Amino acid sequence: MATMTIGKVGSTVAGSVALVSTVLAGATIWLVLTDPGTVTGALAEGSVDRLLRALIGVIGDAVGRLLRWM
Repeated sequence: MATMTIGKVGSTVAGSVALVSTVLAGATIWLVLTDPGTVTGALAEGSVDRLLRALIGVIGDAVGRLLRWM
């Protein structure tokens, strides 16, 4: 019984990590295609801060559009 619970928790964690990774990868690709200046500037500066703010903005826009559509 305990192994079934551990298996369910493990698959839930793995599924959650996969979902977050997919969303971040999609947002990064979208950001590279729509605003390459921000990405190249952040990479040239070595600043993760700028890139994360842009990614959060892209994901926030997507969630906002999804909520308006619903």
